[in-house]
Amino acid sequence: MILLLIYLTFTQGFINSDNGLYDKFDDWNDNTFSCFNSFSKTGTISFSGSFETVPKVFLVLQKFDLKRTTLEFRLSITSITLTNFNVQITCPQIGQVYGIRFYWYAIDDQRIQIINSFNMDNPTIKTFAHQNANALYGFVTLTSFSYTGAFNFYISITQLTKTSVTVDISDLSANLKQLGYQIILGTQEVFQLFGHQSLNIPYNSDSQNLQGNKWFVNVPEGFNYAYNNNIRIWMQYTTTVPTISYSINSWGYFFVPTYYQSVWISHVFKNKFTPIELQSMRISQKFDFQSLNNPTILFEIPQQNESYGSNGIYQTIIDKSYLPALLNIYVRCSDGKTIKSTFNICNNCSEKKTKSFTHVCYKAINLISYFTRFSSATQAHQELTITISDSEINIVQVVYNQIQTQENILDIQILNI
Repeated sequence: MILLLIYLTFTQGFINSDNGLYDKFDDWNDNTFSCFNSFSKTGTISFSGSFETVPKVFLVLQKFDLKRTTLEFRLSITSITLTNFNVQITCPQIGQVYGIRFYWYAIDDQRIQIINSFNMDNPTIKTFAHQNANALYGFVTLTSFSYTGAFNFYISITQLTKTSVTVDISDLSANLKQLGYQIILGTQEVFQLFGHQSLNIPYNSDSQNLQGNKWFVNVPEGFNYAYNNNIRIWMQYTTTVPTISYSINSWGYFFVPTYYQSVWISHVFKNKFTPIELQSMRISQKFDFQSLNNPTILFEIPQQNESYGSNGIYQTIIDKSYLPALLNIYVRCSDGKTIKSTFNICNNCSEKKTKSFTHVCYKAINLISYFTRFSSATQAHQELTITISDSEINIVQVVYNQIQTQENILDIQILNI
């Protein structure tokens, strides 16, 4: 008898993005919510499925119901897992927070970055480092504040470079004691930004067409508050396929002038970033007396006037305006040694993705020079990690897509024959 075993493999389906509305920090829905005098409450929000890796999560406040007194609410995301995340609200002062509602958005993609600055006491202009050199677009969303009197402020990104982002506060009133926000950054494909807007009266928008695989959000950025009544602002959406509209209104009290920004946010991406590829190269072998005084391995990026010759690990970003990029490597060669070099030549090839060369050193040659030209399929900044030792140079590129990868660009080793 022949026993036939059949193995069935079940694959786990993961979600890449998710969103929802959280309304449990509101006495309209929970009569035990009485947020003042150090009251604190934690909520657990479950995703609609499981992410493959822990996602990034940001909040967009939708409803503010705050009493006219010295008031503070502190709101933050305290933990994130594959299947849920926790949020906490605390109200340390005597002023009562009747309700805070927010939309939440979760995404598992390295083309989006989120920088948290929750519950900052004595708020001021701040600059933060960020990782993805191509995350050059974004916005900032208000998550908490504290006041003791009238104030007029809005928050915004005032500078965004390849390595840092600066958030400004338009009017640092002495009455503004605490401020929290999240910075959401992404590549050009991620956002469609409509600019900063201010409202002095309630507003009902015209309808606009829904966009596939995109979220439409109104991001609160601040208020002009005269300290003469409660803050009651409610941002609501009406979806009638194939259109969406929104309203920003108050109830029971005068409308508090509001600063906000409308944004379409993509959560499915078409553009894929790839590492640079060797386009052309010239290799020189010669005896050079001057090289005797040079480092064993010298790496240059002439377009950026950069050179590296000491052992160590270095990070640099090749500006997209310098593509194709010229990378020059000089390796001192001594008798009895072999120089082996490998270069990335084809990202899309299933085989022969790299090209290797071997050069044998002898007395008539003491310098091998590689004059390379690397191109990119996408016009983007290129983030490199350069590692130099006594006998090797290795260059790796950090690439951000749904996942972050490190791709070998070139490797040159000095070996014994």
